[in-house]
Amino acid sequence: MIEDKTVFADALYFATNVIEGQELKDLAVLCGYIGDNVDLQRASVIEFAMAKPAKVQALADAPDMKIRALIERAKSKRIIKSKGSILIWASPTGDLTLGADYSEAISKLMKDTDTFGAIEKHLSRK
Repeated sequence: MIEDKTVFADALYFATNVIEGQELKDLAVLCGYIGDNVDLQRASVIEFAMAKPAKVQALADAPDMKIRALIERAKSKRIIKSKGSILIWASPTGDLTLGADYSEAISKLMKDTDTFGAIEKHLSRK
C-alpha cells in the first residue's frame, strides 16, 4: 500500500513539476490531448497520472515515446491512416506503408530517421 502511494506521489510530482517542453507535449498526446495549449497539456498529464500513475511514468521513460506521439498526432491530422492494423503514411509523394501493425511502424520509425523527419515536417505544414 505504501508503495502504491509512493508511485502515485512520484507520478504526480513528475506531471506537475518535472516534465516540460516537447516531452510534455508528446506525453500529453499519449494521455489523450492533442493541441498546443500548455496548460491543457499539463492538465491532461496530471489527470492521467492520477488515474494511472505507473503507466504515466512508463510512457515518459519509454525510448519510443516521441515516435508514438508523432504517430498519434499524424493520425489525428490524417497524415497517417490505418487499413485494418496496417499503418500508412500519406506522404506528399505517395502512400508509404510504415508497418503491418503499430509495433512494426514504431520499430521502422526508430530505425528510419529520414522517414521520421519527413513525417514531422509534413505534420508541421498541416
